[in-house]
Amino acid sequence: MTKWRSLLPCLAVMAMPSMAAAAPAWCAGLDAASFSASDLSYAKDPDQVLIALAKGACSSSPDANGNRSQIEAARAAWGDKLGMKESDWADVVAFAQTGERTILEFQLSTKLLGDSSPIDQYQQIKDGDKSDAFADEVYLADALEPKLTEVGRLAVVGYCLYDNFSTYGEGPGNAVRWGMCQTDLDKLDRKKLADQLRGDTAHTGAERMGIRFKAYELFGKLKDHGEKVKKLLAQDPAYKVIFDTAAAAEGEWSKLATANPKVLELTLKLEGASLAQSRRAFEGCDAETTAALQAAVAPVPAKALSGMHDDRLDMDHGFASKASAVLAQYPAIQLAAIPYMLCHPKTGKAAFLETLLGTGPGMRGPRTTAQHRILARIARKEISLDDMNTQLAIPSFSKRPYPRSKSEYGSSFGGVVKTMKASDKQIAITVEETKQTFWGCQKEDPRPHFTGYRIDGSGNVIATNDHICLKAGPVTQNNTWQPFSIEKNADTDAFVKVGTTISVVGDQVIATWSSKLAQAPAMVLGAALK
Repeated sequence: MTKWRSLLPCLAVMAMPSMAAAAPAWCAGLDAASFSASDLSYAKDPDQVLIALAKGACSSSPDANGNRSQIEAARAAWGDKLGMKESDWADVVAFAQTGERTILEFQLSTKLLGDSSPIDQYQQIKDGDKSDAFADEVYLADALEPKLTEVGRLAVVGYCLYDNFSTYGEGPGNAVRWGMCQTDLDKLDRKKLADQLRGDTAHTGAERMGIRFKAYELFGKLKDHGEKVKKLLAQDPAYKVIFDTAAAAEGEWSKLATANPKVLELTLKLEGASLAQSRRAFEGCDAETTAALQAAVAPVPAKALSGMHDDRLDMDHGFASKASAVLAQYPAIQLAAIPYMLCHPKTGKAAFLETLLGTGPGMRGPRTTAQHRILARIARKEISLDDMNTQLAIPSFSKRPYPRSKSEYGSSFGGVVKTMKASDKQIAITVEETKQTFWGCQKEDPRPHFTGYRIDGSGNVIATNDHICLKAGPVTQNNTWQPFSIEKNADTDAFVKVGTTISVVGDQVIATWSSKLAQAPAMVLGAALK
């Protein structure tokens, strides 16, 4: 910890010739009468030092007057270290009045993510807003990226250097997190940070000081961290691949963001609505999110999804499962899927998109894109450390504001439309009969045959019996789906008719084929494919 004695060895605790001065205006409310020069000698932590200096500057006691020049020199030095102007010392007074050692928990000034003040951003990123849906620091930083302040970036830097702001991440196993956040370390601007803190009047002076103390602590770690990274890159080429992949991902995201500004704006708006649980903020999202998703899917060539159909006997490996893996390779679809899911929760299309977004970090901004690309290279064994005793820590990406399937499979069903009967909101569907032939038992001995014993969970001995197949051969089974209903909407009006093949999740059509013989779909998620 920083000690007063080491900063100002010339400060004397014995009174020097008096240099009395009028107390600054910001002193109001501070208990300066209790000041003693020994406070300066024994103060160790930055918060203790600044409170002691503030009391000294505001006091007219002999101790204060005798050490006035040293007190003012020390205040100037600390003001420079913490980016403080003279008026900011009022924040020190507010901090002293709280009686707390540190202040790192703040009440948000707004419920809407896009309206967050600098300190709001810090708190949201630092704690993931204490919500299961928004508990991922990296995701929140990416969501705020277009409006990210230096105060918010400070929280990202804290995530990079620390694990949940408590344990310093010194080991090389943290290289993935370091690579993801390197740009934030390079961009962090102390002057902008100081100016933004000063301008955040939505929060108290004590809260502003809490951020300043945290910034002082983190800035003190940067040089040491830089040396660790430098040594890391020199000792194994695999680490350089991690950092280079992250840098390339930032460029990739920049192009995606430039091409999709309205989708980004819409996504942040609905993430904020979800965080605030504001029904009003969701109003009008249906048309916007539907159009955004269709625009993202439309460029996918139909042939990329050729040969993918639903399987009556294996619904988990039908069209939804196969197509989601292909569509997930399109970053624009990953981005447009987020606002659509937030606007249309618990729908068939959202369930399909759950699978699409469920197996990786996704691409919400530069950091998650870096995480996505790094983990993909690790999975392909393109990144492998030479030191077999070092294991790369994979930053968690389990929390998102939208639901995510933990399975790689998506369940869907469908067939060739035989009949349609529409009502106001639903269409009753029957599909053409389908049969499947497989090798099986054509004739079975009806008598059970003893095959042995087994012991159940209670320790009871039970005799087991089985049937014996007398003749094996090809067996044909009717596997036609029973009649079902689908939601009547713009997709069904435009693409569903008798003779078309459909794929359904829940009660929503997610894809259609022009006929029973078509291999490539004509429509996916409402977008006509070519």
